[in-house]
Amino acid sequence: MKDYPELKLNYRKQFLVMTQNEPTKINVKDLKRVLDHVITNNKYIQEKGIMPVAINVIGDSGLGKTSVIKQVAYSHGFKPENVVKRNLAAFEEIGDLIGIPLTEFKMTKKGEDGKFTYQWVKEPAIPTFEKLGFHVMNESRMGYSVPDWIAGKKGGGVLILDDYNRASQRFTQAVMELILEQEYASWKLPEGWTIILSSNPDNGSYNVTSQDSAQRTRQLSVNVKWDAEIWAEWAERHGVDSRCINFTLMNPEIVSDKTPDINARSITMFYNAIMSIPNFAEDSSLELIKLLGEGSMGDVFSTQFTAFIKHNMDKLITIKRMLDPAVPFSKIDEEMKASIGKGEKYRGDIAYVLATRLINYAAVNFDGPVDQPILDRMKDILSAKTLGSDLKFVIGKKITDLESQAFFDLLMDQDIIDTII
Repeated sequence: MKDYPELKLNYRKQFLVMTQNEPTKINVKDLKRVLDHVITNNKYIQEKGIMPVAINVIGDSGLGKTSVIKQVAYSHGFKPENVVKRNLAAFEEIGDLIGIPLTEFKMTKKGEDGKFTYQWVKEPAIPTFEKLGFHVMNESRMGYSVPDWIAGKKGGGVLILDDYNRASQRFTQAVMELILEQEYASWKLPEGWTIILSSNPDNGSYNVTSQDSAQRTRQLSVNVKWDAEIWAEWAERHGVDSRCINFTLMNPEIVSDKTPDINARSITMFYNAIMSIPNFAEDSSLELIKLLGEGSMGDVFSTQFTAFIKHNMDKLITIKRMLDPAVPFSKIDEEMKASIGKGEKYRGDIAYVLATRLINYAAVNFDGPVDQPILDRMKDILSAKTLGSDLKFVIGKKITDLESQAFFDLLMDQDIIDTII
């Protein structure tokens, strides 16, 4: 069989291009795991005298990168004042980051044993050291006062440097020094601190400064992506309009690399702007929603959203009603079937939305063991055929795995066990 070295070389080149230009992206839930490990690992290696590792969190605006970083930092028990956030793009003076420049003088003192002690002293502190017996030598250097954001801090902490690649080069150079040495000129970060950067992608959609190899290789990098299911869980916790959560789950592609102006933050803002409208489908309401949508989110988004309303998708049965023990399950099942359809008219996308909302609702609203009527209603939902076996498996598995163990008693029912195993 004939060998084709040129073809092999071409495949190698293609592989290199793929691996270099397409970094793996993770969602914010996995980001928490990564950051938790980095902070824990930094504590471990610093005890061994090894410099801590910095990490750069790269992702589109509105994904909640900074919020996740703060959550993870606080989960490690750091004092609130030791979780420090600085927006590099908002700084105008380099002193805001590294402190005010001061001249330092070398001073010396002869001890009782005849040996000399040397100390670099900032100019304002010279009189104090002279009283202690030190003398100024003919040697000076430029130093920096300890910046206010770190002055007096003790114990471990996290330094969050937001908009890292939006900052000017003088700031990024200073950050490189902090990352490499955990110090800048004449002051140091306390032991036990982790530096976490946040950046936007350098893909042409943001006004950022490209990082060279020397900068990129001085920290770990992790790329974060949009995940509609994780956003939906967050939205459930933060009271976003239920109708809008359904729309997002049915149209997860509305946020993508191709729509840089539509992100988790902008869709949430739009949804909050229409929350008080009781009936989206009324002519006057629909016209207003369309105007707001086109003006802020664009024609494509607005068209999708109004189509969602015209097809009565905003009127899907709510999870709160599904779990209401005061309503007979036979009626609930009829309403679920009316939303999902059956036979050739079965809408798997709607069934998926209801299943996802049910899982998120359970995670958000039940902190401990639930009352028997709620437990019975969940059994009814998992026993009925309406949602389909695959989705029932996912629901049963996830709600019985909740940290709160709210629905753990479902595992006492053999029929439910058969459904989720």
